[in-house]
Amino acid sequence: NIIFKKAQENVEKKTGGHYPAPLAIIKAVRASVELDKLKGYKTEAEGFADLVMSEVSRSLRGIFFATTEMKKDFQGEDLAPVKRVAVLGGGLMGAGITHVSAVKAGTPVRIKDVAHQGIS
Repeated sequence: NIIFKKAQENVEKKTGGHYPAPLAIIKAVRASVELDKLKGYKTEAEGFADLVMSEVSRSLRGIFFATTEMKKDFQGEDLAPVKRVAVLGGGLMGAGITHVSAVKAGTPVRIKDVAHQGIS
């Protein structure tokens, strides 16, 4: 079906293939439309079970909890401002730390990874 193919292309373009959940959603909706509602529910449940235990899910939860913790008011002594950040590892967690540091906080970031692929 052209609609599902286009949706998949858009998801892959926007996520760079790094986030499997949107593709699993498309798969479940497609099963529901092309087969039947119960097959769609089954596909959704199986996809959720696979995704919730994945490394991507674990990393995204870690980023969520870290950013949530960062939002809390600090009640300790005044610390020197962070002028730059170094991140080791360009995986999902490293990318999240880099994003929060550079985009949200406006702090210059240097990232190091064993492979160039992890940084790009």
